[in-house]
Amino acid sequence: MEPSLDIKIGQMIMVGFRGRQITATSPIVECIRDCHLGGVWLCDFRGPAGEDLGNVTSKEQLRELVRALKHAADIPLLMAIDAEGGNVIRLKPEYGFPPTKSAAELGAAGGVEATRTQARQIAESLRDLGFNLNFAPVLDTNINPDNPALGKRGRCFSSDPEVVGELASVFVEEHHRAGVGCAVKHFPGQGSSASDTHVGFVDASECWTRDELKPFATLIRKGLADAMLTGHMFIRQLDPNVPATLSRAIATGLVRDELGFEGVLFSDDLGMGAIGGNYAFDEAIALAIDAGIDVILHANTGVHHFDIGQRIYSCMQGLVASGRISEERIDISYRRIARLKDSLNVRTLG
Repeated sequence: MEPSLDIKIGQMIMVGFRGRQITATSPIVECIRDCHLGGVWLCDFRGPAGEDLGNVTSKEQLRELVRALKHAADIPLLMAIDAEGGNVIRLKPEYGFPPTKSAAELGAAGGVEATRTQARQIAESLRDLGFNLNFAPVLDTNINPDNPALGKRGRCFSSDPEVVGELASVFVEEHHRAGVGCAVKHFPGQGSSASDTHVGFVDASECWTRDELKPFATLIRKGLADAMLTGHMFIRQLDPNVPATLSRAIATGLVRDELGFEGVLFSDDLGMGAIGGNYAFDEAIALAIDAGIDVILHANTGVHHFDIGQRIYSCMQGLVASGRISEERIDISYRRIARLKDSLNVRTLG
């Protein structure tokens, strides 16, 4: 039986929320139920006063939270988390998880086997917790080591795109062995940029080169790119009008038509300053979907909206009702999402 339009719309939404436990009346549970939410993103983060606002305190707590979220859904959820290793991993030693090295540390050691061992450890932990999607690895090339979001945090494997592609391939292969998918990031590459898209507008036009596409092309060619996150940087030579996440020339023309990517394309968090600080909420969603984004991701870690999923859902319903976005366009993304879910290990979906 063909799902309703509302179900298809809901499957195109992934959001984050605050809290470490849920009940039947929690806003996220109501969103999963009422909006047919496609996925939930979990995180550990702190507010401006250092208060703990995230979703993680221990292995046992996190496992139970994931289980409860899945139980709330009629359609299996994509359960996602950032587990790159090093500075960006939500499975921290303070919560009872083993320490990990950063991508830069693994790359500096020439570490195919070290990468394989750590990726296996991360993937098996994610599987055992009930996650089915890791927003990793980073495929950005470390061209600018002073980049505040990437280079300075050790998130890139190497300044050599060939090494990035090799180590990222190993990382994804180990996740696949554990039945966990990977969403590689941040297309079309933001390792050369000097600023942080979390904070505001980033123009990479003067520094970005096509060499930054090589790791993405490698994983696409190998069939290892289950999903992909776009970056929010502006690159004039690729699109003179909008950042990558909102660009049809990039999110369809470059990644799909030129590189042949057929997987699920996620926006990076639309709450980041590069998008949220420069575009109206509804307009950003409309542009992203029109560009070719399959899943609208809103981490909800800045100004918190308990109903963020409902707001995105209502916006998308309105875009279809007005004719701004066609039902056929929704169908295309829904089919990609359903195919990704079908490909994931049953254990992590159930």
